[in-house]
Amino acid sequence: MRKTAFPAILALAFLTTAAAAEEPSDEAAEFVRGNVWSILYHEFGHALVDILGVPVMGREEDAADALSVVLTNEMWDEDMARTTAWATAEFWLQSASDNADEEPAYADVHGLDMQRHFTHVCLFYGANPDARGDFVTEFELPEERAEGCADEYARTAESWGLYLDEIATDEPGTSISMDVDPADSISIVLGYEVEGLNERYVLPEGLTVSLESCGEINAFYDSATMSVTFCTEYVDYLWEQTEAMGL
Repeated sequence: MRKTAFPAILALAFLTTAAAAEEPSDEAAEFVRGNVWSILYHEFGHALVDILGVPVMGREEDAADALSVVLTNEMWDEDMARTTAWATAEFWLQSASDNADEEPAYADVHGLDMQRHFTHVCLFYGANPDARGDFVTEFELPEERAEGCADEYARTAESWGLYLDEIATDEPGTSISMDVDPADSISIVLGYEVEGLNERYVLPEGLTVSLESCGEINAFYDSATMSVTFCTEYVDYLWEQTEAMGL
């Protein structure tokens, strides 16, 4: 389990985006950093489905969301796990607000923002219900859903655990590589967590993570190149969200 020994990351995280023209609050920096990591975990889930041939019953996007919570819970100590989970839960609330005037995308491969929000809260709470009851209260998770969250997380962790165990290692590897500017601060944030994933897992085939302009707010896994692309426009959107939230 990783600790929180990266204070410089918080100070650097705002430097490469025009959306944060002034030095942000710690809370805003935590929001951006936490979402960058949870999105990376989500795309790592798509990569595992492809590379390991993980069978998915239901929507692959839901499975990737679930892995993001599992990794958030397992990779970090309690304080950092809570901060990262809080950032993601707040992201989906703000995204739902941003899209409130649009017709719900019922046919989309992703769940609706509020569905993703509540599932995220439920799974994170269910991973440690004795210590995380405040998540239920803060994010108004209905009691009838909260009652089953421990079982929901246990099933999720067991299902993903079958495949995570296949690639788990005690010898840090380099099967996940970064194709980014090493001086770019968001790349540092991504690279820190790529390092963490390499400390725990070795993939049977190489996976590349890149940060680049895509012309859209997006992050995606490409099976043809076995690569995860994190769009700079997504980072800008995260900073815009912090402003809208008053962080």
